[in-house]
Amino acid sequence: MKNRKASEEFQGTEVWRITKALDFDKTDTVNAIKAYLHDNPGTCIHGSLPCTVWSAWQKMCIHRYGSNYERELGFRQRAAKRTLKRFIAVAELCLSLGGHVSFEWPRHCKGWLCRDLMAFISRNNLYIAEVDGCACGMVNPEGEPLLKQWRFVCSSQRQALALGHLRCQHDPSFRHGVIAGGITKATEEYPLSLCRTWLSSLFGFHEFVPAMRCGPVTQTEHREKEWVPVDFGPTPMTTPVGFLADCVSSAELGGLAAEAQVNQGTCKSGCGEECSASVGAPADPPPLPFLVTKLLDRAEVSRDPRARQAIREEGKAVVEAGTWLEDTVMEKDDLLAMARKTGEQIHLGDVMTICSIKFWERAAEHHKYKGRICFRGDNVKDQDGAIAVFQELSASPTAITAANSNIAYGCLPGHKTTQADGIRAYLQAFLRSKYKTWVTIPYELWPEKWKKAGMKRPVCVLQKSLYGHPESGGHWERHLEAAVKACGGKAVQNHPSTFWFPEEKLVMNVYVDDLILSGPEDKHAGLWERLGKHIQIEEPGPLERFLGRSHEPVP
Repeated sequence: MKNRKASEEFQGTEVWRITKALDFDKTDTVNAIKAYLHDNPGTCIHGSLPCTVWSAWQKMCIHRYGSNYERELGFRQRAAKRTLKRFIAVAELCLSLGGHVSFEWPRHCKGWLCRDLMAFISRNNLYIAEVDGCACGMVNPEGEPLLKQWRFVCSSQRQALALGHLRCQHDPSFRHGVIAGGITKATEEYPLSLCRTWLSSLFGFHEFVPAMRCGPVTQTEHREKEWVPVDFGPTPMTTPVGFLADCVSSAELGGLAAEAQVNQGTCKSGCGEECSASVGAPADPPPLPFLVTKLLDRAEVSRDPRARQAIREEGKAVVEAGTWLEDTVMEKDDLLAMARKTGEQIHLGDVMTICSIKFWERAAEHHKYKGRICFRGDNVKDQDGAIAVFQELSASPTAITAANSNIAYGCLPGHKTTQADGIRAYLQAFLRSKYKTWVTIPYELWPEKWKKAGMKRPVCVLQKSLYGHPESGGHWERHLEAAVKACGGKAVQNHPSTFWFPEEKLVMNVYVDDLILSGPEDKHAGLWERLGKHIQIEEPGPLERFLGRSHEPVP
């Protein structure tokens, strides 16, 4: 029960124990676990199966009790292998859905030589960590440290490194307590510190961790209050003044820097009441709807037919765009075996499906369901299971100040501002990675022929810059910049993703796949038409919503 107690220390983490009462050998139990994994992708699994039949002491028992015992032991070992196969099947599913897997047995257990287990470890490039009980605080009733020796295999390198630090620190001549009799049974339970290490290595990043060292406050006097300038803005033309309380008069606003302040709790505007109003944000500012997009979890997607339909439509479009090449499909195990045999360097990642509702802060009639097919950039490995190393590429979208200048330029007489969106922008650029990238395709995106063929973990070559890949933004930005330059655009120095078209006197700003264009009214259509020959864009229209802001023309 210590693992459940430790899980309570990690917010949002729940431990589901598969005990003897649930009976892992039952098909219903295994199916329930698989259903839970499908409904909660990313769930992590740890296995610690009974290992008595694999103990080295069984040789002594065979010698003592004879052939009848040896025959019975063979039956029990075959049953243990069937249980092990069930765990491996569940573990493979867990890995395919983005979760992590770990498995533990005593270090000198003969079960580690089971072919199925050895193949599972090799196939998934699991990391090995050895743990000693005395390093976790394990002692006998007399308080003597016990050298309980475990071996863990983990899919998470971070977890293996964390567990690997739990090794015996005693001097070689130190005598540990003896593990025998009833003490042997007691050592089956993990110490609390081991449970904490296991959980924190996977879920510790969900907890708040101070970025700086904290210590006692030794300062006895307040430092002098600094003067904060009130006329600072992103441009010389803007002077933000923050929230102003109703009782601050316009006369005081004129002398903002020198006069507007709260003196001894009484408002200086003369309202005659105890008032905390002053220039700056009020104590309780009104709630503002800043949430633009709501990300749906898997349970919400399964309940909402519009969300499922959005994912299906996006998946079809992504495949039609040639994002991954279905004719290169093969089993993941075969790919890894081929890459290791030939020595080819590859990257292997996962494709995941998500759905969100855009414009969530607005009324329901404005909601737009958006399905997305993404690359899991946080879990990319090479053919040997090591963390993948990418090219040093980056993207620099336009800044809000540059966009404001663009819109201001469009307000000049005879000018206007128009906008257009890139159609699945990243997918218009090829993934020009240093190494060939393969992706595991989720079941909901499998074509029927893969299902009929009984495929298990199909992988395909990733050809386009799929969202989520660490290099996608850089590849798309370079692709777009080449298209803009082909249309006569020149990059504006010190303003990323801002381009000037000297012949048309037009200026363009780009924020990922959102493009706005300002300048003479009669020049817009021609430039949009030329740009549309190089990249796919939606039909241009007047400026409405850009970077979460709605714009309305002033008559």
